[in-house]
Amino acid sequence: MNKPGNRPYTEGMSFPPRSMVEIDDVAGARRTVLVRLNAMTFSERGMQDGATPRALHPVLGPRLLGTFWEHVSRNGLQGVLDAAVGYLRKTGQHDVVADPVMLPKMIRALEQGGNPGDITEKRLKDALDGVRRDEQAVRSAERLMMQYLDDLRRDVRPDAGKIMRAGKNDRVGETPGENLGDVNRLTP
Repeated sequence: MNKPGNRPYTEGMSFPPRSMVEIDDVAGARRTVLVRLNAMTFSERGMQDGATPRALHPVLGPRLLGTFWEHVSRNGLQGVLDAAVGYLRKTGQHDVVADPVMLPKMIRALEQGGNPGDITEKRLKDALDGVRRDEQAVRSAERLMMQYLDDLRRDVRPDAGKIMRAGKNDRVGETPGENLGDVNRLTP
């Protein structure tokens, strides 16, 4: 079994629940996500009802980072975490502090954005802005996905086949050819 921080962890595509995993996104960047309780899906926006789970798959190049607390401890990020939580509370960003995905994303951004020992207010603000942009992008993608699924459901509803096969003289809901109009009068 792969250990956190090693090559991609893809054995059976199941990860410890509530662990952080880094995946590839469609833009070629890496994203931090949270494994859901079923160990096979992830969330990019916490565990709220509105968050759409997505399947973990080898094509995403998942790399296990461990649980949030393991990651912070293993990488000596306690000072970064303290600075981030202090900044978030001072600026009234309590939703980020409480969110199981947004706070780890912010810590990860601070970890990757420079020297973890040199956390300035500008770096904290930039990391928070990045997390907020990311949250909006995820919400937008989820809206588009839901719109697509709604369109798909509408296209495959039970009467959709009748509508798509209907002739120009047929009324919606009729069996195709049932309303043959003038054609019936022309045949002996």
